[in-house]
Amino acid sequence: MAKVHFVEAFRGQRKCQQSDGRYGVCGQPKAVHPDLDHPFTQAPLTCGSCGQPINIGDPYKWVAPRAHRAARGVKKVRHTSCPSWKASELTSSQHLATIYAAQEDAEVELATLSIDSLEDVEGMVERLQEIASAFADNLQEAVDSYAESADNIEDGFGHETYQSQELRENSEAIEGWMEEAGQFYAESFDGELICAECGLDEESCQGSQKDEETRHDYDEDPDVLQDWLEGQMDALTEVIYNSPL
Repeated sequence: MAKVHFVEAFRGQRKCQQSDGRYGVCGQPKAVHPDLDHPFTQAPLTCGSCGQPINIGDPYKWVAPRAHRAARGVKKVRHTSCPSWKASELTSSQHLATIYAAQEDAEVELATLSIDSLEDVEGMVERLQEIASAFADNLQEAVDSYAESADNIEDGFGHETYQSQELRENSEAIEGWMEEAGQFYAESFDGELICAECGLDEESCQGSQKDEETRHDYDEDPDVLQDWLEGQMDALTEVIYNSPL
């Protein structure tokens, strides 16, 4: 995965302003330009996150993911204060980018979950399983992508190669992971009821001895409910990040 570099202050760049008649302004930096006779002008960088300029003196970060070690990566820049790149944006592998994006989407959905009362448990169980199912569906794209790449290699060579075999093994491994995610089920809540007035369980609460008109009400402890939810979220997170690759 590409490394993120941090720069204390942008020193400026000079970009070519020459038009070649077909593509308009050339826009190449002077350092890599083939013809130094072209006119150059000072230009800011543009942050890939907020779209605002990175001016001279501004701190910034950059990354240049490469398709392979011999390739020159495409440089991406952002303000230091802007969010960093996600794993799906840093990998040069489209297969892995698909997997990372599926994990990121599931993580975002899990971060929105919260629970306040016992009445929310059933809906929360369903929501957890919906997130697991959506993650499994997103993994299908990676399964198909690995398999298609293996097919293309074998079609080109006319036979199986070690590269196509590895890709097909990856496809099968992701498919098993996808099935595991699709079979995830959240555990039902089995916590004890507590008194809404004194905070004791039903056996210890004196209000439980009163008649039906005056007895205390009982509900689940919100902290216990939250602990249950976090336990289920942790279980699903473990499945989501249990990559076989």
